[in-house]
Amino acid sequence: NPPTAPPTNIITSPNEIKKQITKGIIRAKLSKRRHLVVPRAISPTYLDQLMPPIVTHLFDPQTVTYNGGVANITNWKISCYLEVMDGGVPCTNPHEGLRSHCWELLETCNGLFANWYRQQHACNNPNICKKYRTDENDNPIVSRLMTFMTRYTPAPDENALLKHIDGAGKVDGSI
Repeated sequence: NPPTAPPTNIITSPNEIKKQITKGIIRAKLSKRRHLVVPRAISPTYLDQLMPPIVTHLFDPQTVTYNGGVANITNWKISCYLEVMDGGVPCTNPHEGLRSHCWELLETCNGLFANWYRQQHACNNPNICKKYRTDENDNPIVSRLMTFMTRYTPAPDENALLKHIDGAGKVDGSI
């Protein structure tokens, strides 16, 4: 079973990251942006330890067929799916080994996203503005719809993430 709480060494400096998210959201709102980049939020040392098994044997691209395609590429074959949404398109089986290997990182990303989401949707009147479910610490409860890793190469149809829409109407953000 996956652990319930991620180890503290995944996030470079938790208190500093929370401050960066708060400050970044204020700046983004003032400039009418909704996205935020937090450099080095995930510890490079942690990622250096996580990556070798992914590169050597866990990453196994799956071919999925899209109706209309991702930027007109109907057979996408450079991603490995860790989680897929029920009844979603594309449909493939998740790679359980890769998901298990990355579980702590995924849960840490949920926490970072929840922190961003709470800040992004902050309101002075919680009785009016509370539009999301929260946990016992008043953090938004977030879930992942599609989790995947993609390897880009110089080969045709493998060299870029072309313009497309992910989960129109179902996605509040990506991390």
